[in-house]
Amino acid sequence: MSYQTTSLSTVNSSINNYNGNVTNVIPINQLAGSDLALNLIYNTSSVLLNEDFKIAKGWKLNYDEYVAKEIIDDIIYYKYVGGTGTIHYFYEKTLENKEKVWIDEDGLGLSLDIEKNNDGTIEKFVIISKTGIKSTYLKENNYCLSRIDYVDNSYVQLVRDASNRIISVKDEKDNIISISYTSNEIQFTSDSETTSITIENNLIKTIHLNIGDISINYNTNDIITKIIDVTGISLSYEYYDGIPYRLKKITNIGLNDEIGKFKTFEYHFNSTTVTDNKNNKMRYTFNNLGNTIGTVLLSKDGTLKNSFGFSDQYVDELKLPESNKPFATSVPIKYIEETETIEYGKENLMPNGDFESDETNIFTSYGNEITNETSYTGSHSIKLNSGS
Repeated sequence: MSYQTTSLSTVNSSINNYNGNVTNVIPINQLAGSDLALNLIYNTSSVLLNEDFKIAKGWKLNYDEYVAKEIIDDIIYYKYVGGTGTIHYFYEKTLENKEKVWIDEDGLGLSLDIEKNNDGTIEKFVIISKTGIKSTYLKENNYCLSRIDYVDNSYVQLVRDASNRIISVKDEKDNIISISYTSNEIQFTSDSETTSITIENNLIKTIHLNIGDISINYNTNDIITKIIDVTGISLSYEYYDGIPYRLKKITNIGLNDEIGKFKTFEYHFNSTTVTDNKNNKMRYTFNNLGNTIGTVLLSKDGTLKNSFGFSDQYVDELKLPESNKPFATSVPIKYIEETETIEYGKENLMPNGDFESDETNIFTSYGNEITNETSYTGSHSIKLNSGS
């Protein structure tokens, strides 16, 4: 995946170029001299907006993770919702020695261990990163994150209440961040600071930090339209109509409501064009698994022959997990006239890359044809057939 990022002093906003989801990260409490920290995470994913993470609609903590079984096309997968709200899937793979292992299909180097009781029920899941970090998800917590063990023997331990809400986070040095809940407020307390959030109608409206308040506005779909930072500077968000509410535009707004930098997003089949306030256009193309396989800075006239870009190549995208492992990145290529050469000494290989010539017919080359056959691609796509 690839992202656009925009930050304020206390807010980091990332936009997924492929699906238009917005993820906002706001630090809410951190212990001085310790890596132990709590962040509030907001994700506009239509799936996560309806998840109940016991904070507020669309919001979660960075330690709100879980593992759950999911059956897709009669195949068993295990869904993993990570700290930022990103959803990953594990699938079962048989190794050459006949051993069966659960591997993440995104090629992140994660593996899933499943530990069962004598009666066959699952006692816990353990996710192991390629660097050896182990995250444990216990049955008693509905397979939500319970503990993280690092390779240096440090750890983070989570305690949950009867409603499965996190009520404390502790590290190996007994540093603790405690969390208390009321109907309209959540408070976070550590030795370093006490912070809180105000909730109205299941939406976070104000985040109270020691350095000031952050205010948040929503639209009628309960999706964030504006975040006003402690400095008074803000980010505004506009979305396309209809689920999945992809981001249309993000704008920086100054203290006197002056319009600052902005980016707009146009989504097409397996490609997205991002345009900034200076009319610079960046086009991203993706394979069927959402990996960015091409990035082009379009010329001002919008033609490929005057544009500049590079590409990533992936192993056969129909195989998992290798499909998400890039094995080659090309040198940058500037699309110019055929008679010219670029600084890398490569001749232009796309003299008519814009398909502007009347003689060019992209639909008849190589025997391509257009049919009305129903098909679907991607590891979790749904095939739809029209009824009679």
